[in-house]
Amino acid sequence: MAEYGFFEDGEDVFYLNVHEVHEALTDLGLAWAGGAPARGTVYWPPRVARRKEILARLAEWTPPPALGIVPEVINDPTVQLLWGVTAERLREWASGEEGGVRGYAASPGIVEGVARVLRDVNEIGSVQQDEVLVCSVTAPSWAPVFPKISAAVSDIGGMMSHAAIIAREYGLPAVVGTGHATKQIKTGDRLRVDGDNGVVTILD
Repeated sequence: MAEYGFFEDGEDVFYLNVHEVHEALTDLGLAWAGGAPARGTVYWPPRVARRKEILARLAEWTPPPALGIVPEVINDPTVQLLWGVTAERLREWASGEEGGVRGYAASPGIVEGVARVLRDVNEIGSVQQDEVLVCSVTAPSWAPVFPKISAAVSDIGGMMSHAAIIAREYGLPAVVGTGHATKQIKTGDRLRVDGDNGVVTILD
């Protein structure tokens, strides 16, 4: 049997939902009590492997900004403030035109710096001092990187998104809700982030 019950890596348990965890633990308990091998050693590892494969594929995929027809009007203030989603922004994102990187002027100031494009919070250790963070979206788990960066740019977000609020707290320029920044910018690009006007310029 693997070191962690059914798995070689203890973190694999997070690929199960709460009901499956209960089933797996019950199986282990009954197997231990009855002195028989647990059926989960055959059942769970292939399912976990498949879920890892699916998540790896999804990590490489950029989903469309909307499914179906873009609504004429989006009036929900929460959607606008947290996610930066308006009918106009959805139409811009859906058009696929790459005429520059524009978004919401979420935190004022103008900074030039080298881009660091991150796809996952687990990559924040690669950020160097005074780089410009470019990511899809941030959450509280991203907070440790903000004292190190000079500006923040995100694909998703509105004026009350996590990236916008934390950037304002640290006095960093931020442009959020760009839609495609992580596709248009590469790590190492030199950027000008204009947090006053919501524009990110790729200098070289």
